[in-house]
Amino acid sequence: MKIKWLVIIGFALLFSCDFDRNPNRSKGADGNRDLEQIISDGVLTAVTEFNSTNYFIYKGEPMGYQFDMLQAFAAHLGVRLEIIAENNLDEAFNMLEEGEVDIFANNLTVTGSRSKKFNFTIPHSQTRQVLIQRKNPSTETGVQVIRNPIDLANRIVYVQKGSASANRLRNLSEEIGTPIVIVEMSNYEADELIELVANSEVDYTVCDEDVAKVNANFFENIDIETPVSFEQNLAWAVGKESPQLLNELNEWMEGFSKTAEYRIIRTKYFENSVWAKRVLNELTAIRSGRISNFDDGFKNASSSIDWDWRLFASMVYQESRFKHNVKSHMGAYGLMQFMPSTAKYFGVKHKTDPSTQIEAGAKY
Repeated sequence: MKIKWLVIIGFALLFSCDFDRNPNRSKGADGNRDLEQIISDGVLTAVTEFNSTNYFIYKGEPMGYQFDMLQAFAAHLGVRLEIIAENNLDEAFNMLEEGEVDIFANNLTVTGSRSKKFNFTIPHSQTRQVLIQRKNPSTETGVQVIRNPIDLANRIVYVQKGSASANRLRNLSEEIGTPIVIVEMSNYEADELIELVANSEVDYTVCDEDVAKVNANFFENIDIETPVSFEQNLAWAVGKESPQLLNELNEWMEGFSKTAEYRIIRTKYFENSVWAKRVLNELTAIRSGRISNFDDGFKNASSSIDWDWRLFASMVYQESRFKHNVKSHMGAYGLMQFMPSTAKYFGVKHKTDPSTQIEAGAKY
């Protein structure tokens, strides 16, 4: 399911990347565009997951490991980057197959079935699959801390649909000769499943260790110490009709992975615990439907003019980035960036409280 609430917030207007599909995007004769057409069009289109590591919005700015990598590659090509956030992996692969995107930039494991339909780059990183469980589960329900993956036999494990975790659990079930009850969640990504474990709504999930470590900085009651796989190579995918793009990606990725810029990106998103807590705190707030500290004021004021409060909030963000005491070089100030004459008409002053500024903005 595409992350549609990002469009509601209105951030799509701020960046050179798009959050929804581009109906006017040109395609190659066989579906996917190749390198020459991408450069000619001046736009590289990619799909990736919206989560705490790959791609997210923090303080109004797009960030993430996959996002930064894609930005670097787009800059290398000299083109603009367009992003689509899609957490349903099957849907993302369909978008690539249909030529709606040029790259599926994610932590993708290369499987035989996938390789029949798509080409994969050289690895951009490595990780392993780990079990996410609570450190102190309730013994009354029969839940226990698992240290040997064999003990997952007959247990229920929730995973992202179509993920490497789902494939690994199926293989593990075959290896131990006892079924593991695998529940594939199409509308949940790893962060959300980990949160369900932390909140005791489910007992187990499995995901990439990199993502698990980031979440462990935020959810102190989760245990991530039990691996269920060996190290796996992670790659990006492109269409079969894009051999030049694949070659360019491989050459660029091989060189970029050895640079200081790449090391900085890896450290920023996977090794900085303070940063991880800030990001997850922000994402948790967004999932709950909160946009800013002034949401109640936006809701009250919007009802008086029959507006969707989220539209009102997005306009305020455009004006002031939700800073109620900011002043522009042109003399405009406040959440609504009133010019002095307009502010005087509505009785707004530099020190007027935010709620009054919002009410005046609605009247305007």
